[in-house]
Formats: sequence, structure tokens, C-alpha cells
Amino acid sequence: MASVREAIGAVPANYDASFTFADWTGHALTEAYLKRPGQASVIASNMKRMIKEMLPPAMHEQQSVSSSAISGMGYSKISEILDIEFIDNTVYRYEGVPESVWESFKSASSKGRFFNMSIKDKYSFTQLM
Repeated sequence: MASVREAIGAVPANYDASFTFADWTGHALTEAYLKRPGQASVIASNMKRMIKEMLPPAMHEQQSVSSSAISGMGYSKISEILDIEFIDNTVYRYEGVPESVWESFKSASSKGRFFNMSIKDKYSFTQLM
């Protein structure tokens, strides 16, 4: 519904509308939004854009780390995103990090050394904080 509101605004509830199985919400969704020429494609393209812009929440607090350089880290297997919080409280998100790199990173005796050798300058990143 957010993409509908963004694309063409919200339609108020129609309390006088008679009940039909086609539009049981009372908002006239079908008539107001979907039957207007071209509206379905506008809504679909806005929904696709919104989904692409969605990011997983910060994951750097998933695992505390005993390290002189890194204080926390977290990983998403689904999106292959690695979040790292450094001692200075900056947080970076690295994209396209394979699960095997994450597993090696977790088990590395020196997180800072592993980061410098296997992650830094190897994956695209964004500073989150």
C-alpha cells in the first residue's frame, strides 16, 4: 500500500460502498487504484523500486569480538552482507562477502589481520555510522 500512496495518494474509505467480494475492504481499492489505466504497472514499478532499496538492519551487534581493532560484527547469509564495527565506533557494511569468508573471519585468531588481508579493499562497502 505504501507504493500506492506514494504513486497516486491515498483514497479514503468508502463507508457507503456496498459489500462485494471483489472489494471487501470498503476502500474501493480495485476501482480507485487498479482499474485506472496504467495504474497496475505504476504500482508494480514503485513496489520493485522500494524492494530494491530495502536493506537488512545493522548486524554489527550480532557477535561481540575480543579484538584490538574490531568490537562487533554480523553477517547475513541471504544477502551476503557483512557489518563490522570498529573500536572507534565506525560501522561499515561490506557487500558480496561469501559465507566461507565469514566463517574464516569468525574463527580467525586475529580479526584485524584477517580483515586487512581478506576483506579490506576486496569488497564494496558503505559506512553506516
